[in-house]
Amino acid sequence: MQLSDTKNIIGIVGGLGPLAGVLLQKYIIEATPANRDQDHFSVITYTNPQIPDRTTSLLGPKKGLDFAEEIIKTIGILEQAGASIIGIPCNTAHARYEIIQNACNIPVVNMVKEVVRLFDTENGSNIGLLATDGTIASDVYQKSSLNTKWIIPNKLEQALVMDTIYSIKAGRKPHIEAIINICNNLLFRGADRIILGCTELSIIQDALIKAKLPLLDSLRILAKILINQTAQQATTSKIFTQKTLQVAT
Repeated sequence: MQLSDTKNIIGIVGGLGPLAGVLLQKYIIEATPANRDQDHFSVITYTNPQIPDRTTSLLGPKKGLDFAEEIIKTIGILEQAGASIIGIPCNTAHARYEIIQNACNIPVVNMVKEVVRLFDTENGSNIGLLATDGTIASDVYQKSSLNTKWIIPNKLEQALVMDTIYSIKAGRKPHIEAIINICNNLLFRGADRIILGCTELSIIQDALIKAKLPLLDSLRILAKILINQTAQQATTSKIFTQKTLQVAT
């Protein structure tokens, strides 16, 4: 049975940073229950290097409006190319999610809310957060949760997190041991799990997994939600939808 549907195409806003969009498409491929080439989803990625740095924009006078405008333009191009749903592989960009979604004609998955949905229960959770200065300062995750206690790096640790993120963007060697130590510090302070709340950190997650850290990867979660929602959009059989939903959870 052919699983793909040319009327239901995943669009990826690339360039946030250079590898994140590529890695998201890889995760979509890996999570799709396909037996042959033709079973995979149709995916369009537009890598737009002109999208302003999200943290710099959010913490500056434009308050994120300039990157939101460029993302909206990018989504418009993806929609014209046939995309029916959009994934933005950047946690910080979700600080302006409402502006972006309200300006678009097709659904944009809210990655942050989908991540929070996994643990924000009435019983509460203690979650460590590794993210950019922009994500933390904008309370992107905190505003999306009701019963979660957030444990974030201290000032020195956060500086190392940011340096690691920008090292990955620039193709330099990341500070993996420093990130592992920071994760262990967050666990010591009471975190039950740690969110990789920056898609650059998803790129080094294999090394973090080897350190046996309890991680939630925002990029992998986005990939699975895109699969779920594209399957629900599809006009193919209920068997396809059920199978995809089971594999993608």
